[in-house]
Amino acid sequence: MSALWQYLIQAAPYEQICPTTDLQLDAHGTIHCGEVLNVKTLKQLAEHYIPEQIDQYFEIKNAIDEQRLRALLDDSRASHRTFSELYSASSHNHYLNLGCACIGSSAALDFRLTLFKRCLPYEFERTLFCLWLVIFESEEHRRTDEDFRFLFLTALTHDLGLLDVDPKITRYDHDPRSSKNDVDGYYRHTFYSARFAEKWLSVPDRVIKSIEQHHEVIDGTGYPSGKSGNQLHEYGQHVHLYDSLYSIYSKSYKLLGKTLADMKPVIEINAVTHFGQAAHRLLEILERGSRTEAVFFHHDEFVEIRTKVLWMAKYIEQCLEVIQNFTAEVGFRHEDKTLFALQNSFIHISLSYYKSRILHEQVALADAIAEDGEYKKLSKALEDGFFSLREIIFHINKFVYRLRLYCYSESSSDIRKRAEQVLDDLSRLTIKLIH
Repeated sequence: MSALWQYLIQAAPYEQICPTTDLQLDAHGTIHCGEVLNVKTLKQLAEHYIPEQIDQYFEIKNAIDEQRLRALLDDSRASHRTFSELYSASSHNHYLNLGCACIGSSAALDFRLTLFKRCLPYEFERTLFCLWLVIFESEEHRRTDEDFRFLFLTALTHDLGLLDVDPKITRYDHDPRSSKNDVDGYYRHTFYSARFAEKWLSVPDRVIKSIEQHHEVIDGTGYPSGKSGNQLHEYGQHVHLYDSLYSIYSKSYKLLGKTLADMKPVIEINAVTHFGQAAHRLLEILERGSRTEAVFFHHDEFVEIRTKVLWMAKYIEQCLEVIQNFTAEVGFRHEDKTLFALQNSFIHISLSYYKSRILHEQVALADAIAEDGEYKKLSKALEDGFFSLREIIFHINKFVYRLRLYCYSESSSDIRKRAEQVLDDLSRLTIKLIH
């Protein structure tokens, strides 16, 4: 059974799902327009109708409308302290109203968005998070109404294609969930989302391309096409950045009571080579948000945390040396797109670590554990260093994953042999992410 049918059946006990026209069920008779369907009937219909007909033939009573989307966004804003600090009705309500008005432009959009909220709540909350950042960024840079609307629609629909991906895949944890060559994998949702927008919404080509590219990154190591730099549309860069921040924030920062403004160091080390110009725009906005006063560790844990930070820094430096030697030996292979993207990823890791060195130097000062006024400043620097290094190690782990995929596909025995040696050398340095 197709993924979309599975999600529709999953939602049936909780939502009033009805056909928009009379549907025939052979020996089972006719299902009439407007009749509320149960799980059994939907399973029978799944045998007769292809998933491409679902958006056309079904609706959900009391689907998300303009008013409900506004209420959902208000709830989302209240759950993020930084959003509440940044929000000003006089500044943002124009864009907020304009964005919510996008609902109702297509019955298929209302239907699928409601199904998305019911079946994939984490991804739906991430979408609301992205929409708020679109609103704040658009007000900051005075986007025209048309420009804002298309960016808003990009963010609103970019993950709706997840409803076309097997639930067994979408319910996995985050990366890595599939490779670029896995046509049925997680990242295939970028194309499903784009096709949905292309079919049901009146949007220009730049929206379609941006939806397709929202898992691509500046260094060329993204999914599913490995595009980079000026190949990427601005909208796609923004959505990729916002998606990534939500994942990092919800898994690390939010659990510790941190704000989005506390993430500035991590955004800074990923700027330019990974997130692009969109990161600098976001940093300007987050400057107006307050950071939390307390750090995640107690005073008497300072030495322990500092030791862990030094361990992580040493591990990163050893990894960089191994990868640097590999790059020096094989050279930069512009003709080999996959290897070249890997080497760009290495540059990103190196620059990220260089940017974080100032933090390491601060927290290694001899008087770092003193009880005077410097302790507060240094403990905050230590916290920033801790999270920044965890982020860099995350990128190293992704580099290792991509290099392993490259080894499987590489035909040149010399390069493959050298890459396998790199994997062996890095595996001997393995360090778990410290929580």
